[in-house]
Amino acid sequence: MLSRFFSILIASSFLLPSFSIESAIASDMVKTIPAHNGSTKQLQPVQIPLATGSGISINFTSSGETIQKVWLDNPSFVTIDADSCLDGLPSSGNCRSKDASIIYLRRINDLSIPGLPKTNQSLLTIVTENQ
Repeated sequence: MLSRFFSILIASSFLLPSFSIESAIASDMVKTIPAHNGSTKQLQPVQIPLATGSGISINFTSSGETIQKVWLDNPSFVTIDADSCLDGLPSSGNCRSKDASIIYLRRINDLSIPGLPKTNQSLLTIVTENQ
């Protein structure tokens, strides 16, 4: 089984003033990232803008990849959830399987977390495995 790493830069909406949830159409909100980008050859993280109160799903279902682990560098302005249990995310103790294929990110009001510098972006790393 082949493991892949995807790096995604999450940015709060004020970095991208032209981004508007209201004016975006569905085709503009879907971004396809080729599976070959999930390797050490990925030079730039994919940037995902998040407006306050909005969310976005990252779906690996059609790629045949399952998500094994996620890392979120700065959790002070975004929450993360998945459709199954994952290493790196708190679980409710109900983990029967680790076959996550969808991650959901939601922009929240900024939190003050001791030890974390204030920033308007975070790096999300996703480790997947080809099934």
